[in-house]
Amino acid sequence: MARTDVPSHYLSLAITFLSLLLASLLVLTAACTERNAADRIAAREQSPKGDTNARPGSPESPPYSPAVPPPPPPAEAQVPAPTPEAIAKATAPPAARVPETVNWSGGDPHKGEGIYSMYCAMCHGADGDGKGPGAAALNPKPRDFKSGAFYLDTNANNKTGEDVDLARVIREGPHAFGGSSAMPAWKSTFTEDQVRDLVAYVHQLASTSNKGG
Repeated sequence: MARTDVPSHYLSLAITFLSLLLASLLVLTAACTERNAADRIAAREQSPKGDTNARPGSPESPPYSPAVPPPPPPAEAQVPAPTPEAIAKATAPPAARVPETVNWSGGDPHKGEGIYSMYCAMCHGADGDGKGPGAAALNPKPRDFKSGAFYLDTNANNKTGEDVDLARVIREGPHAFGGSSAMPAWKSTFTEDQVRDLVAYVHQLASTSNKGG
């Protein structure tokens, strides 16, 4: 078979065409690579900080830091429990909240006995047992001084049977401090010294009947 020779100018054209085609592919590849890089940079700049889709440690995410638990709430201030004296003052009638300015100690029980016999024995009894002639008609019954039990706290200090308690009951009447209304107030009848003497005698009745007890 006869050999067909390709003209040399055709071969040169083919080589030139292939060179141009390869150069075009290289330029196109470089352009695509540059465009992709630009798109990634633009997307990174537009994405909000703290993107939840970014993986910790990736270039697109902020530096990772472990969650810190909130501090414990401050301890509540402990409110102290009210004292018995505070409770007594808060619940006392108005008359018991009035400050006392008189010292009711130091009375003369001998003088107080005479006053007691004249004004008090009719109800409280000659010896202070609460069973005087007038006691039958009274309810509640008069106080039995011999028992030494006193129930009215007239100065709101959570104590009963003090000199001030007896003096205020005598002067103002038990009703002013939540007690019986059967006993009247003797403020307009007795002087301060007479009240002081009565207080001393009532204490003597209580102490005499409770000796050794």
